[in-house]
Amino acid sequence: MKKSLLKRMDKSFYVIRNKDAAAEYIDALLSAGYYEQNRIWHADFLLIECEHGGTTRDRIFEIARVKPVFKYPHTPYSYWINDGPYPAAPVKCNFVVGQGAVMGMAAYGYPYRVEPVGWTGCPIKEFTPTKGTKLLFVPPHLVRAGKYADHEIVYPAVVKAAEFIARHRNSFESVTVHYSLDGIDESGVGVLKKHNVTFRPVQIRGIEEPRKQALEQMQGFDLVISSNTFAHLAIASGIPTILFGADTLDYHVNSYALYRDHYRFPRALEDMSIQDVLDVRKEEGADVKRWKELNIGRPFDAKRFLEVVKEYV
Repeated sequence: MKKSLLKRMDKSFYVIRNKDAAAEYIDALLSAGYYEQNRIWHADFLLIECEHGGTTRDRIFEIARVKPVFKYPHTPYSYWINDGPYPAAPVKCNFVVGQGAVMGMAAYGYPYRVEPVGWTGCPIKEFTPTKGTKLLFVPPHLVRAGKYADHEIVYPAVVKAAEFIARHRNSFESVTVHYSLDGIDESGVGVLKKHNVTFRPVQIRGIEEPRKQALEQMQGFDLVISSNTFAHLAIASGIPTILFGADTLDYHVNSYALYRDHYRFPRALEDMSIQDVLDVRKEEGADVKRWKELNIGRPFDAKRFLEVVKEYV
């Protein structure tokens, strides 16, 4: 954690952390002279990442009536989270990654201020073409009793992707597969057991810096097939990447059709042949560049973030 670069202010903040997703926001506040308060009702303002449920949500709604609350992205692609799953807390500002989030939230009528302040996940790099065929397959991590959070929706998508890789195993020099410590079959990749792949057990729960871990794990591969945050980190890092389970979000939200065009990554495994998959290594494509501009955009703009905070604190 960085220490303040300025004289400490008399204003404090309380932060609800989502692993390391808040790091750049916290560092910006500390560097501007704000200090972190460990008692929620003693803080002058709150920095949250998601409304969640139960008592945490109720407390946030209660505090938002008397103190400024600001929201940072739960994940870089989570701007749909108030389109059905959770009621929107009355925040002063919802900070998002890029203009794609602004467009999507406007499409479904999000009622509070939205400001894009850039990508915090990793350094943004140019696309790097590759000629090799070393594949890394990374399904989502299991979260609840050895299952995916939405097991009936996500698990079949993982199995379908694993079956695609199994059918085309000979097209790859090597295949490395991540699986949660709960088990290979529980992770949905059991079909690959007999197809000469390397299984890599990965621990997500309790990891303080999952982004750093993910960036280390994707090094040395020519192609990544993944989803969620891992895929976004690979795309931002310039690695040829394909997403799977592209439209599972449609089961969770009310208005997916209104922002599907720019939310859905153009390289979706469900739409592709094995030749399409291999061709992804050659060039990025105009459609992917547009997607990156909207959903990853530019590096984190700490100055803009602090300007907005100071309007209310």
